[in-house]
Amino acid sequence: DLEPEPGSIFGGYDELTGDVAVQRQLGWRTSVDLRASRDLFFAFDPESSHFESDRLRGGLGFGLPGGLWLRFFAGMGEDQYIPPSSDIVHRIDDVSEWGAWLTWRIADRVGLSLGYALEEYDSDVERFDRDDDRLLFAVEISALGGRVTVR
Repeated sequence: DLEPEPGSIFGGYDELTGDVAVQRQLGWRTSVDLRASRDLFFAFDPESSHFESDRLRGGLGFGLPGGLWLRFFAGMGEDQYIPPSSDIVHRIDDVSEWGAWLTWRIADRVGLSLGYALEEYDSDVERFDRDDDRLLFAVEISALGGRVTVR
C-alpha cells in the first residue's frame, strides 16, 4: 500500500501492479505470447495525481536466418487518470497499440533489438485523443540464470 504524504495531491494506492506473460514455442522457429500488465505512474499534471495503465498484449515471433528474430505484437487497454480532487474530471483513455521488434543475437548471451510501435489513445476527454509513434531500442544480456534488458 502506498500512503499519501501530508500536503501531497497523491491520494494513496492499494491495487496490485505487475506483469504476467505466457509464451509457447510452436515449432523450431515460431512462438506466440500473451502478456497482461498493470502499472502505476505518478503524474506531474495538476489534473491527475497518478494514472493506472492496464494492458493486454499478444505477439507472434519468427526465427530468421543469421541469428535474427522478428516479433509482431498488438495490444489494447486503458489508462485511468486519477484526479486529486472530486471537482476535476476522472479521465480514461482507451489505448490500442501494434508494432514489431527485430532482434539480432550478436553473441550467445547478448542481443540487440530495434522496433517500431504505434499507440492510439481515444480519450473520454476529446482534447487528449492522440497517436504516438515510437522507435524502440533494447540491449539484452543473459547471465547467471537471469536476463537484464535496457530499453
